[in-house]
Amino acid sequence: MKVNFIEKAKNQAGTTYGLALLPNGKFGVYILKHNYAGHVRGGIVASWRYCLKDVDESTAREIFQKKLKGKVKA
Repeated sequence: MKVNFIEKAKNQAGTTYGLALLPNGKFGVYILKHNYAGHVRGGIVASWRYCLKDVDESTAREIFQKKLKGKVKA
């Protein structure tokens, strides 16, 4: 599924989040994750995973802003 990111930003902890417009006309909040993949040189691959999807724009923006406040890693 192809998503179009409207906005991308990092929180204080350095985690990247994205606000996306989905093909069905709804919105979602995604997080950029780095995981092990044996078939990739270096062994680490970055992929977008959803936190929340298939919601209206106001709900998605509210959750996106909440995620960006985040927590600082100690």
